[in-house]
Amino acid sequence: MPKINIEPSFPKVKQIKILGIVFLMLTAVLGIYYNLIVLFSSALWPNIGLGVSLTALGLIFGLVGFLNEDWRRWMGYFATMALIGAVAARPMVTSIVTTDLGTVGIAVFWAFSFFLFYEFLDAYQRFTDIARMAVERGLPTVNINQVIGNFRSRGVLFAVIFMVAAFLLLSFVTVGLGAAIGVGLSLENYDVFGQAMTIVVVFTLWAIANVFLFMYLERKTDVEQVAYSREQIRAMVKEGAAPPPPTGPTGPTFRPPPPPPLPTGPRGPAPGIAPRR
Repeated sequence: MPKINIEPSFPKVKQIKILGIVFLMLTAVLGIYYNLIVLFSSALWPNIGLGVSLTALGLIFGLVGFLNEDWRRWMGYFATMALIGAVAARPMVTSIVTTDLGTVGIAVFWAFSFFLFYEFLDAYQRFTDIARMAVERGLPTVNINQVIGNFRSRGVLFAVIFMVAAFLLLSFVTVGLGAAIGVGLSLENYDVFGQAMTIVVVFTLWAIANVFLFMYLERKTDVEQVAYSREQIRAMVKEGAAPPPPTGPTGPTFRPPPPPPLPTGPRGPAPGIAPRR
């Protein structure tokens, strides 16, 4: 069935689509620049052809996802696979050192653009559904501009925080951790293996810290609350005061209502005869 076009009534939703397309273009450009232009001298023609073809397919799938709502989910999947495949089609002969700032910076910025492309694609569908429901049900008071504004500002801010954390983790932290355990000059530490080990170590420590925060401290807080309640009760008993008894249906002042009287008159029960049950 034909669907209502909500962009004229909700221009903020259209801005989400435009921003998603911009990040899609940026993802494709960064992938081509880093994998093909910078490394063009060591790239073979199969690598170049495969990288360009997959990038073009990723762009087409992504644009179809933004423009065609019926195919949006599957186009998002296909665009993701094509763009990542284009990055994986880089030349085989590349630098062994993967912890230098230039390599990590370009890779993290590509991941940042790719993440925001897919996030804005998914957000565009969700906001479209909400806006269409408001138009179809005639709800003129529905205002999602603030929600969209918070999504754009806070979402991009969190993505920047993740990008900076990943940049530090895959460069300085990898080199520093390798030097601390005595493998700083080894080939494994300079390679992707060193970055993977750094991620495992750092996030394992982070997981242990979260377990401590969300289990031990929460249990300690509950124990302290129980102890505080006991102290309150002791203080009230010592001073001769007591909490008031509960009232209502479970309190001592509750009395069940009397049963309704039996009907009297010609149709009522005769004296001395129990009513039929």
